[in-house]
Amino acid sequence: MKGITKEEAYALFESACNEITDSNVIMTQQPLLNLMKLIAYNDIINVAVRECYKGIYYEQLLKQSLVKGDDGRYTFVLPSSNRAIVALIAKLLYEFAMGQQSLEKMLKALYPKQDVRGAYTSFCENIILPFKESFRQVCMSDAVEEEPEIEERVVVNINSAVVAEVGAIAGDLRSELVGDNRLSSEQREELICLVDGLCEVLEADLPKLVRPAWLGIRYAFGAAKKCASTVARLQKALGEYMLI
Repeated sequence: MKGITKEEAYALFESACNEITDSNVIMTQQPLLNLMKLIAYNDIINVAVRECYKGIYYEQLLKQSLVKGDDGRYTFVLPSSNRAIVALIAKLLYEFAMGQQSLEKMLKALYPKQDVRGAYTSFCENIILPFKESFRQVCMSDAVEEEPEIEERVVVNINSAVVAEVGAIAGDLRSELVGDNRLSSEQREELICLVDGLCEVLEADLPKLVRPAWLGIRYAFGAAKKCASTVARLQKALGEYMLI
């Protein structure tokens, strides 16, 4: 999505968040996926969220936000800065969308005395709405907030869905390369080696190495002018899972 203003980008983000707040626990999966796709494919939103990830260690931030009281009940305390809120909630919603965490379990832990509808409403009021407002502040501002207390960058985990999807695309790339008689044996072997390397990185659950592996594929296949449409599918899949 290119050629739109920050205001238009935020309007799309706001609409995607509103889909979540207008939904319910049972039906929220698709709105969550829609938001993740928007973050992945809208250039302005993607850049803003990735900037928020810089210097943020997700696991530490999540642990700090889930505060257990003397009565054993948990409360969710948002970080103090807009950047940290965006990074934390974007990653948390990604995990809900990908099935890496259960929204229902979190609702029961945070709002044990409320029914499902009330707990979901509280979740939206206490987490989604502040997330939406913090993103507005980040998106519309050129100022940089400092996060001195957090040391590491948030990393998206790799699940079986992305391994399977990318594996299928990798199989198509191999087939195209094997069937291309214009390639020398050496060129074919090098390109297949790059594809195999990406698959090994995913299977080994090494998210920090996905982008370097992808860049190698993009540049090598681009230089050879091979498999453009299949490489585009690969880029789309990796982007959809927020791995590049």
